[in-house]
Amino acid sequence: MSQKYTNPSQPSGIAASWWVAATFVPLGLTSFVAFLYAGVRVKNHVWRNFGFMYLGLLIGAFMMSGSGVGASIVFTMWIVSIIHAFTIRQDYLVQLAAIKEMEQQRSQQMWQESQSHFNAAPYGRALPHNMPPVPRTVELPPYNMPAPEGMSSPQGTVPPPFGSVPPPVGHVPPPLGSMPPPLGNVPPPSGGMPPPQGAVPPPFGGMPSSMDNEPPSSGTMPPPLKRPLLEGDIMDINTASEAQIASLPGIGTILAKRVMMKREELGGFKSLEHFSDVMGLKKYTLDRIAPLVVFSHKSNDPINSPTSGRIIDY
Repeated sequence: MSQKYTNPSQPSGIAASWWVAATFVPLGLTSFVAFLYAGVRVKNHVWRNFGFMYLGLLIGAFMMSGSGVGASIVFTMWIVSIIHAFTIRQDYLVQLAAIKEMEQQRSQQMWQESQSHFNAAPYGRALPHNMPPVPRTVELPPYNMPAPEGMSSPQGTVPPPFGSVPPPVGHVPPPLGSMPPPLGNVPPPSGGMPPPQGAVPPPFGGMPSSMDNEPPSSGTMPPPLKRPLLEGDIMDINTASEAQIASLPGIGTILAKRVMMKREELGGFKSLEHFSDVMGLKKYTLDRIAPLVVFSHKSNDPINSPTSGRIIDY
């Protein structure tokens, strides 16, 4: 081979020949390693076989270490392996450079083949060259408008979107730019009499409401009683009924029953503070009912208290 691939005197050639230094180990103990590496690296079976041969000679020499023949074999093998390593170093560098160049060419060829199978696509994606182009989306006109040529539906209009209610048969859309009729001026149906002046129009949908014409059934709940308000929207706790007290915010039916019991027991409440202390009201409940209640002056003696003193019969 020619020496165009590398120069053994360059630093790269010296670094690639590091395996030669393995032959300088005393007695050639690692000479076989140098030749095994060189043969495997450049795929040279001859050098790899030399490595196995040096290994066999080394083992045989140590087996004959008791005689002078074993020592002679070791020293001879050591000197020969050093000379042999420098002899094949040049060919090793040439073959190594050739292998690297072939690997580089192979990688470039694979890259070019991959580029030929894929072309550049928008948004940085690679698509096969035989893939058909993606068609552009066509914007459909709004519903009930004439469709462009080549896209006409069986009725001549674009079908409505999914979920929409189609117009009734014979419905003609109003012209563009026309204003819808006002809500209060609904024209009467054809052949019918106009509604009398002051009549309340039916609810949306044309169906009359049955809630205004049907009497309440016996099973329906009666309307809630409104609390009577005295002295300008104010309730007197000492004279109000249980239902009226229960209508106060934050009181309820259960607490109203307790209020009635305490009022009968105490003969009435003196003030708002007295009412709060007796009933144990929360502060936020007291703040809500404070502007809505008053306390009239009643006797604070219990209703059921016994009369003191003697009873005189006339």
